[in-house]
Amino acid sequence: MGASISHLIPFYIEMSDYPIEFIDKERSGDLYLILFPQMTTSYSSSPLQRIRCHIGVVVDVGGASSHTWVHGTLLHLGANIADQEVFYQARPFSGCKELMLDCIKIGRIENIGGHSPYQWAKELDSASYRWYLTKYLPLHGKTWNALSNCHQFSRFLVRELGMEWPEKVLVTGDVVPEIVDLGFLLTSCSARFSNKFTPPSAKR
Repeated sequence: MGASISHLIPFYIEMSDYPIEFIDKERSGDLYLILFPQMTTSYSSSPLQRIRCHIGVVVDVGGASSHTWVHGTLLHLGANIADQEVFYQARPFSGCKELMLDCIKIGRIENIGGHSPYQWAKELDSASYRWYLTKYLPLHGKTWNALSNCHQFSRFLVRELGMEWPEKVLVTGDVVPEIVDLGFLLTSCSARFSNKFTPPSAKR
């Protein structure tokens, strides 16, 4: 058996990671697709980079994002390097768009329960994890490969949230038998991006 989810996930959603109140209700619920740059390459968005890069979905639960910054909850798929067993992860996310390979706003979801930003983040985490266990794993499997990876999971999650996947974003496993490199995955999400909320007044 692979390591448990609790052993693989170092991030936890805490109240201090989110604004107490909605900063901009018009932005709250904005759904972003984030393409993370590989650490050993430039920021050029070549087709090969895009098919090998790590991808995740960010929901702006507090309306804290801007034209230069994305803040919210990152929902994505990772894997244990030792046995390549996949795992689901939700974590706070705050990052500058200029440091991303690409940042695509693909729609807006509704806060149906009227939750606070923190409560909504927890609700999204719970729903996404349930979909991961009951729908994603039975179809894609537990092993990181061309058919089960962060690209495939992000597309799955976008569709579960009622949105359409952008056609310009190629999905590894669909076009060529590429597999996102696990070494890049571990560094690309953490080295340039924060898991703490940065107030808009502090962003430059």
